[in-house]
Amino acid sequence: MRAHRYNPQLHGPRPSVRLDRSRGNGAHRKRPGPRRSGRRAIVLEKVPEEVAGIITRKLRIPTIGIGSGLACDGQVLVINDLLGVMEKSFRHARKFLDFHALALQAVRAYTSEVERGAFPEEENLHHLGRRKWKNCNYCSGKLFNTASPVNFSLALRTPS
Repeated sequence: MRAHRYNPQLHGPRPSVRLDRSRGNGAHRKRPGPRRSGRRAIVLEKVPEEVAGIITRKLRIPTIGIGSGLACDGQVLVINDLLGVMEKSFRHARKFLDFHALALQAVRAYTSEVERGAFPEEENLHHLGRRKWKNCNYCSGKLFNTASPVNFSLALRTPS
């Protein structure tokens, strides 16, 4: 589905356009309607509810509202606003989840576990098998251009 919309966040304040019908040039009649121009839907973002209702009743294509009221044929809410990803919320949106707070909680828990030495645990690590360890270029000295193999000691960190 193709929808054409004006986005105030990207385009700034809506320009004021007036059509002077008194000149009689018929320019206002020459433009095809949204359906004839190939549009299958139109998004109305932050349009006053009363105006959105008039537009919805006049058009033969569906209107999708973003903060434009119940008169629109459908509603859209940006997923970040719905989930509450950002701390800030907009008047036309509702947070159905406070993801921002949940994400902060997760980051704090991760940071705490790393600082305490509780993460990563053995189940989070990857190890070389004995055969791969023996043939490892890192260990044989080939990678470091040394005459003798490099002595790597595997010191497992224990949480204190």
